[in-house]
Amino acid sequence: MSLNTGSIVWENGPAWKARRRWIISALRHFGMGKRSMEVQINREATTFCQEAAEYKSKPFDPEHIVNCAVTNIICSIAFGRRYEYQDPEFVELLKNLLAFFRQCNIKSIEMHLPFIMSFPMFKYKTLSAKHIVEFTKKQVKQHVETFDLENIRDVTDRLLAERETCSDDEKAFFDPDVMCSSITTIFLAGAETTSSTLKWFILFMAAYQNVQAKVHEEIDRVLEGRSPTMTDRQLLPYLEATTYEVQRLGNVLGTTIPHGTAEECTIKGYKIPKGTTILLNLYRIHRDPKYWDDPLLFNPLRFFKEDSQTVHKPESFMPFGIGRRACLGENLAKMEIFIFMVNFFQKFKVEIPAGHPQPDVEPEIGLTFSPKPFQVCVNARG
Repeated sequence: MSLNTGSIVWENGPAWKARRRWIISALRHFGMGKRSMEVQINREATTFCQEAAEYKSKPFDPEHIVNCAVTNIICSIAFGRRYEYQDPEFVELLKNLLAFFRQCNIKSIEMHLPFIMSFPMFKYKTLSAKHIVEFTKKQVKQHVETFDLENIRDVTDRLLAERETCSDDEKAFFDPDVMCSSITTIFLAGAETTSSTLKWFILFMAAYQNVQAKVHEEIDRVLEGRSPTMTDRQLLPYLEATTYEVQRLGNVLGTTIPHGTAEECTIKGYKIPKGTTILLNLYRIHRDPKYWDDPLLFNPLRFFKEDSQTVHKPESFMPFGIGRRACLGENLAKMEIFIFMVNFFQKFKVEIPAGHPQPDVEPEIGLTFSPKPFQVCVNARG
């Protein structure tokens, strides 16, 4: 099965429109933007914080527990289950997810000449993708075998139900193999991008103690120790501005998802033919001094209006992409980032370990831009 066939990222036309519509509907049905999802994320955030506390202020790389927490949310939505953080099947899945995104380096020759992946010396680079696809196929197969139209358990069941009721013309858009590709796309995008953003958040807070102190003060003053809900977001403007600054400098997507020109156009004297693939360089835009004062400085205050109270998003800030191919899981990602980080910074202060240099904030470039491996000390707050 190709990851392109059935993908809601790479395909176009009626099939893409139908799949995107169905998947957005399924995500909304199973909690995206709803109170029930807030409860579920808060529960996972509690486990995440318990795992962090186990390190007892000793230096550690938070990558594993961050990946576990975020991937569990995607597993719960897509497949109706979560995993313990040390579950062998889950650990193997996470290992292959990480390998997939790091091997798909935009600088690698196979990203530009994909046919060479059929050569024997490149076969090893397909192993992680094959493992992820097999994991998804196994989940979908189990759902097909146990499907009950009167008991819709998760997004996979919801898509199977859509196939039962859609027109004959649309049935082919979601046969089981094609559905696997669509769900794999959701799984890959939803797990990696949010995980990387949370790792960037922890890294920047460790590096900028003054910003972390302001985040702590605002969370303590507003929430007074209770669990967060999304209605609290507007009451925490400094945290929101900090999140934006994390997403700007810790830019997870180097470019937007590919777009195509619907008609011939001219930009700055250059003729762009109809059907040309267009990508926006988000990494450059988010660091361009044309749009940002002192762009390499981590400064959440840049997102405040002149009244120093109201947060705003300039047009040059687009961490979830833009247009009809903007991230369809944007609302879920925002919910995860907010709830996980509020829970985490309610309980902990994060620091660079004694004797360690300041962390490198230039990204590790793969299919996404993630932080290079780093260690922190997580200290319980009194």
